[in-house]
Amino acid sequence: MKWVQSPAVDLTVGCGAWSLLFILMAYFYPTSGQTLALGFYTLAVFVNAPHYMATIYRAYRTREDLSRYRVVTVYFVAVRWDERNWAV
Repeated sequence: MKWVQSPAVDLTVGCGAWSLLFILMAYFYPTSGQTLALGFYTLAVFVNAPHYMATIYRAYRTREDLSRYRVVTVYFVAVRWDERNWAV
């Protein structure tokens, strides 16, 4: 496996390990920890939305890309959509 930066940075940033820090802060410092966590996750919504759309653009850009990522772009989305409809 090839890391983008290093194992620690990739797991912290890419896999969301930094959430553990905000969970602990919210637990030990209820007032300021919750405010900081809320601010961080509000910022994350604005940062992650363009990243998500760039990923979708890459997956659906050409017919070859669509077939290459078919498992994720078609089948996984269909299964998740079906799960959401049955959950209601």
